[in-house]
Amino acid sequence: MEQANDIMQNSQAFLILVFVCALVLGAFFLVYRNSTRQVLLAEEAARKAAESANLAKSRFLSNMSHDIRTPMNAILGMTRLASEHIGEPDKVRDYLKNINLSGQLLVGLINDILDMSKIESGKMSLNNDTASLEALLSNLVKIIQPTIAAKNQSFNIRLHGIEHESLSFDSLRLNQILLNLLSNAVKFTPEGGQISVDVSESPSCREHCAHFTFRVADTGIGMKPEFIEHIFDSFTREQNNRTNQIEGSGLAWPSPR
Repeated sequence: MEQANDIMQNSQAFLILVFVCALVLGAFFLVYRNSTRQVLLAEEAARKAAESANLAKSRFLSNMSHDIRTPMNAILGMTRLASEHIGEPDKVRDYLKNINLSGQLLVGLINDILDMSKIESGKMSLNNDTASLEALLSNLVKIIQPTIAAKNQSFNIRLHGIEHESLSFDSLRLNQILLNLLSNAVKFTPEGGQISVDVSESPSCREHCAHFTFRVADTGIGMKPEFIEHIFDSFTREQNNRTNQIEGSGLAWPSPR
């Protein structure tokens, strides 16, 4: 009987051990299966994100090629006209002025492309230089005014409570931002429409600093409310029958109504 009891106890201990081992193996299998599933899902999500990014970049480069071609054609055309009227100083000066403006637009597009590559590589940095706000806005008007005049649009810049004109800021980046917004405002606003820029200065809690607010408004086609959450997605532009007929890079967007 004692031997039988020992055998029974050993058998029970062995069965318990087998059961515990089975539980451990089952738990390990479940953890491994879940981990494998998560890895596969992550790889699939990364693959889809990469494919989406590549498609977006291809679309961006296609659109950008159209945008680059526009000022290039203007530069070539104006250069040809200037050479044909070399003996007429007034016309040549007008052609050179248009060449200069188109060149600035072309440089702006190229800077946009370079900046996007810097952002992706993590090398984007802002320059803190002393510049004149008045000079920045004046140059902005000179660049955008011919395009606005060609579409017979009205354009106004209004200043509100500006106390400081000489500031420390990245004038190049601010110029690019405003030029992108205004270019889209012109592009997506029909002939005879209205475009305005409001610049406001407000106090800052930090010493020797001030808050500046720039508002670009237009009477253009705007965008749907549900698309607003995507306006900061790279290479993204709302797709509809109206916008598809207008060239654009996806670096900036038509402003909402």
